[in-house]
Amino acid sequence: MPSGTELKREDILKYLRSRRSHLRQVYRVRRIAVIGSFARNEHHEQSDVDLLVDIEPGTPGLFDLKRALRAELETEFGRPVDLASERYLKPYYREQILREAVYA
Repeated sequence: MPSGTELKREDILKYLRSRRSHLRQVYRVRRIAVIGSFARNEHHEQSDVDLLVDIEPGTPGLFDLKRALRAELETEFGRPVDLASERYLKPYYREQILREAVYA
């Protein structure tokens, strides 16, 4: 997987799609999308990877699960990863984020 400025939105999407079954089984991910600068193809060397993640409701140990998911993705992408939940998006940004989201 390319890292640094070489990492592109399509690299992230390709990885997430190839790992769909793993993400569902291990982390209970129902849907995942690239958002933020990578979704808009405006990223730079210091950009983190922002992902919108939908995890099955009622999943026990959600905090630890998300922390483990973030760690796995940071290792894979070679840069910080932010995980967001649609449920907790700020109303001011919600519409724009959902419009720009690119689902894997």
